[in-house]
Amino acid sequence: MPRASLLVLSWLHLGAARLLQTPVHTPAPLTLGDRSSSSRRPFLLAASSALLQLRTGWPSAASESTESTIATGVVRVTPELAPPQSQTSALYVTCRLVPQANVPRYVTGGKVPPLAAARFAAPSFPFSFELRTSDLTPEFANVPQSEWIAQDLVISARWDTDGVAATRDPGDLVGRGLLSKRKCAEPSKWEGAADIELQGRGLTGRLLTGGK
Repeated sequence: MPRASLLVLSWLHLGAARLLQTPVHTPAPLTLGDRSSSSRRPFLLAASSALLQLRTGWPSAASESTESTIATGVVRVTPELAPPQSQTSALYVTCRLVPQANVPRYVTGGKVPPLAAARFAAPSFPFSFELRTSDLTPEFANVPQSEWIAQDLVISARWDTDGVAATRDPGDLVGRGLLSKRKCAEPSKWEGAADIELQGRGLTGRLLTGGK
């Protein structure tokens, strides 16, 4: 190409660059607010999701997918009692590791602290329940899951007439059962769901709670 033509093309290129106010050798910088950049969109979506989780405390999809089942069971009422009916009642279910298998690792003052607990409002019986890792107590929140997920559990249930955990009423019903996991973390390989039968507190329990 003749030298004159090359000079003309160079002048045109420089003139266009000046009109756009963009240096020839440096591309225009992209900002987070630039919607025209498709390469920035995945980053923006991930950043927005992380910010939303920090502000609201909502769990992410990744944390939900890793949630595990701790215990399953069925709570029944002993045949001698009529199934309780109350709109203000609640069923409290608590599970603990079997003490004999955890001496002295998790035993404090002769007792094993609860592994997980949950409240179920106004249940109807028989009532099927499931405790998951989201129901873990603070005592076990930072304990590695591998240390307890396959251990047998003692499960306690209490039907509370007024639905307030701090109160004890002579009409409350209580029960306890065992969940055998056969040293497996997978629920399908457990011996079966825990079977818990609720009954009255008995004479001593009624006296302690003010009943007659």
